[in-house]
Amino acid sequence: MGACNFYVRATGSNAEAAFMAAQAEARYEYGHGGYTGTIAEKDGYTIFPVPKGFTAVEVSDALLRGDDAKRAEMGGSRWAETIISCWDDKWGPAVALHDKDANEWLFCGMASE
Repeated sequence: MGACNFYVRATGSNAEAAFMAAQAEARYEYGHGGYTGTIAEKDGYTIFPVPKGFTAVEVSDALLRGDDAKRAEMGGSRWAETIISCWDDKWGPAVALHDKDANEWLFCGMASE
């Protein structure tokens, strides 16, 4: 069984509400059978702070693309490695990034398919 990256934006009164909404949407779109490669496969999430001056989308893009220069600006290699470790665990929690300016949550990571 493989895994694939997922990336979903969701709104809610807090992280839990946004996460539940994103899971419900994924289950509606892809079914309840498991191994969808979506946020529906995640049991939870880990919140990581978005560095000042950046958006959640910029953070996830820098991590996904391996942009070392941007990662250094955001918090350095140790910071990036911590998030990537969570991202790459298809059985672990989703990465959660709060974009305060857009008032939404970005959930991303790897999920079993």
